[in-house]
Amino acid sequence: MSSKGKKEAKPKPKKPAEKTAPAKPKEETTTPPKIVEVAKPKGEAPRAMVSSRHEGEMIEREARGFSMGELGGAGFTLGAAGRLGLSTDIRRRTVLEKNVESLKSWFSPPKKAPTPKPIVEPVVEEAKPKKKAPAKKTKK
Repeated sequence: MSSKGKKEAKPKPKKPAEKTAPAKPKEETTTPPKIVEVAKPKGEAPRAMVSSRHEGEMIEREARGFSMGELGGAGFTLGAAGRLGLSTDIRRRTVLEKNVESLKSWFSPPKKAPTPKPIVEPVVEEAKPKKKAPAKKTKK
């Protein structure tokens, strides 16, 4: 039985395999920097102080924690302060230099001693006399 209305599909000729371009090297993806674990300084962490009014006078009392400005002034981030066990108070807006100085003195990372530069004496070359080219003979 043949079907009158249907066309028979002709087999498509196979195309030769296309040559692919050489694979491009993948661009190196930058990995986020790893969190460097900092050794906690020895000794008790400093306590934050705040100035407050008391019976018409200004007194210093212990605060709930360090303000963001004080942490930033001492070179800390909020995460680093948490890892080191410092109390923070994100509602405080004041920055007391006394608190910043106490943080800096408590946490002073070890400084590398400057490496001495090697003393190299400049090499002085003796001036050598230039050799003169031999004189050309001229015909007379």
